[in-house]
Amino acid sequence: IVWQFDISHQRRARTIARKLGMLPGVLEAEASASGTVRVEFDRSLASEDVLRRELDRMAAAAKERAPAHEHAKG
Repeated sequence: IVWQFDISHQRRARTIARKLGMLPGVLEAEASASGTVRVEFDRSLASEDVLRRELDRMAAAAKERAPAHEHAKG
Protein backbone atom coordinates (compact mmCIF):
# COMPACT_ATOMS: atom_id res chain seq x y z
CA ILE A 1 0.00 0.00 0.00
CA VAL A 2 1.24 3.54 -0.69
CA TRP A 3 0.25 6.70 1.16
CA GLN A 4 1.20 10.36 0.86
CA PHE A 5 2.02 11.80 4.24
CA ASP A 6 3.52 15.00 5.63
CA ILE A 7 7.16 14.08 6.28
CA SER A 8 9.55 17.00 6.24
CA HIS A 9 12.94 15.40 6.92
CA GLN A 10 14.76 12.28 5.74
CA ARG A 11 15.66 11.36 9.33
CA ARG A 12 11.97 11.39 10.24
CA ALA A 13 11.21 9.24 7.17
CA ARG A 14 13.77 6.64 8.31
CA THR A 15 12.22 6.59 11.79
CA ILE A 16 8.73 6.09 10.37
CA ALA A 17 9.90 3.25 8.11
CA ARG A 18 11.75 1.56 10.99
CA LYS A 19 8.76 1.80 13.36
CA LEU A 20 6.30 0.57 10.75
CA GLY A 21 8.67 -2.29 9.93
CA MET A 22 8.54 -3.45 13.55
CA LEU A 23 4.75 -3.91 13.51
CA PRO A 24 3.37 -7.45 13.34
CA GLY A 25 2.74 -8.54 9.77
CA VAL A 26 4.79 -5.80 8.10
CA LEU A 27 7.18 -7.33 5.59
CA GLU A 28 8.73 -4.11 4.30
CA ALA A 29 8.26 -0.40 4.96
CA GLU A 30 9.79 2.58 3.18
CA ALA A 31 9.28 6.30 3.69
CA SER A 32 10.83 9.33 2.03
CA ALA A 33 11.07 13.02 2.86
CA SER A 34 8.87 13.69 -0.19
CA GLY A 35 6.03 12.17 1.84
CA THR A 36 5.65 8.79 0.17
CA VAL A 37 5.14 5.90 2.59
CA ARG A 38 5.04 2.37 1.16
CA VAL A 39 4.21 -0.67 3.26
CA GLU A 40 4.12 -4.30 2.19
CA PHE A 41 2.31 -6.45 4.72
CA ASP A 42 0.68 -9.81 5.33
CA ARG A 43 -3.07 -9.14 5.37
CA SER A 44 -3.64 -12.15 7.62
CA LEU A 45 -1.51 -10.49 10.34
CA ALA A 46 -2.12 -6.76 9.82
CA SER A 47 -4.70 -4.47 8.26
CA GLU A 48 -4.52 -1.23 6.34
CA ASP A 49 -6.60 0.47 9.05
CA VAL A 50 -4.20 -0.56 11.82
CA LEU A 51 -1.18 0.62 9.82
CA ARG A 52 -2.84 3.95 9.01
CA ARG A 53 -3.75 4.50 12.67
CA GLU A 54 -0.14 3.85 13.66
CA LEU A 55 1.08 6.28 11.02
CA ASP A 56 -1.37 8.92 12.30
CA ARG A 57 -0.23 8.24 15.88
CA MET A 58 3.40 8.79 14.88
CA ALA A 59 2.49 12.07 13.21
CA ALA A 60 0.63 13.30 16.29
CA ALA A 61 3.54 12.36 18.56
CA ALA A 62 6.00 14.19 16.29
CA LYS A 63 3.88 17.36 16.38
CA GLU A 64 3.76 17.24 20.19
CA ARG A 65 7.55 16.94 20.37
CA ALA A 66 8.28 19.64 17.79
CA PRO A 67 9.60 22.81 19.41
CA ALA A 68 7.99 26.11 18.53
CA HIS A 69 10.17 28.08 16.14
CA GLU A 70 10.80 31.68 16.94
CA HIS A 71 12.49 33.77 14.33
CA ALA A 72 14.78 36.60 15.28
CA LYS A 73 13.27 39.99 14.73
CA GLY A 74 15.39 42.63 13.22
